[in-house]
Amino acid sequence: MQIEFERLLYTSNPEYSTSQKLDTDEIFAYLNVAQLRVMKAKYFPSANILENVRIIQSNVEDLRNLIKRATPSLGSTIAAYSNYATLVALPADYLHYIRSDSAITRTAVPVISSTSIVPNKVIDYSEVDKVTVNDFNKPILRKPCIVFEESDNIIIFRDSYTTITAVYLTYLSTPNDISLSADCELAEYLHEEVVATAVDIFRREKYLLVTKQEDDNSRNA
Repeated sequence: MQIEFERLLYTSNPEYSTSQKLDTDEIFAYLNVAQLRVMKAKYFPSANILENVRIIQSNVEDLRNLIKRATPSLGSTIAAYSNYATLVALPADYLHYIRSDSAITRTAVPVISSTSIVPNKVIDYSEVDKVTVNDFNKPILRKPCIVFEESDNIIIFRDSYTTITAVYLTYLSTPNDISLSADCELAEYLHEEVVATAVDIFRREKYLLVTKQEDDNSRNA
């Protein structure tokens, strides 16, 4: 990928092979920015999480090296909502949600006396009032519901009849940085696109820098 980056760049401007030659670390920095940009454009382009999940699940083969499972710890109760809303911290390498399940028991119909695994339901903030237990609302939720916070957390809502003992998360992890000792974890056929994107990012940054310098010189003239 480094060699291909250099080939594309030097073909367009031979100066980058001599006086303005980039060092290895600079090239890998552009490749690492590019791989995240390619992933976002191809696999989670939407603000709608469920739409992105459908895209990711349709391209599992491309992303098989990045699909991970975790059992994050159940955190504190979110008193601002109710005693039945719990904070769950996402893994440090979390990039995008794929699915999650909860281990639950229930004391209401249908009664679940032994632990059962049920899928969680993704909701948005417009639905929070419907699933929050308070003096005016006592819903029965057949599936725990989750919403995403901006600070790498999810909030999981349950009803007053349900106890959650564990949460099982399947997610897309952040790829390792590409380097001399670490290959790109995306499917091999995407490597060419990552390189082309990296070169394009470099050219854009270089163009903006040159334009700014010309503007500064014009103002100082």
